[in-house]
Amino acid sequence: VKNQTTYSNDPDIRWRIAEAALIMNAVGPQIRELARDIDAGVDRGRSWMPQLSAAKNAAAEATLRAVEQAMRACGGSAYYNTHELSRLYRDALAGLFQPSDQESLHAAWANLILGPIEKAQ
Repeated sequence: VKNQTTYSNDPDIRWRIAEAALIMNAVGPQIRELARDIDAGVDRGRSWMPQLSAAKNAAAEATLRAVEQAMRACGGSAYYNTHELSRLYRDALAGLFQPSDQESLHAAWANLILGPIEKAQ
């Protein structure tokens, strides 16, 4: 820790924590907009599921990046199984593979934008 002070006063640690907050802040508006539209019964047609999957994916990716910043701020001890950040890191990684994973998400958006793949005759 720089300047022999607490982590909360260390400029590098403060930057990492702020970075994690900025990352998470970016996904909030997308989630709030979708939630409002669900509550209001907005008809997004075929785009509902791809948009919900995209929001889930954005949240999972942001969570992983934010937890990585927290891990870096805490140092190597955060990797021990007894440390709560170790569990959060594993949970964040698992979020990448739960429905919808990247492959399913991209396939859904390609179908939405380009239509289904035409079968060869």
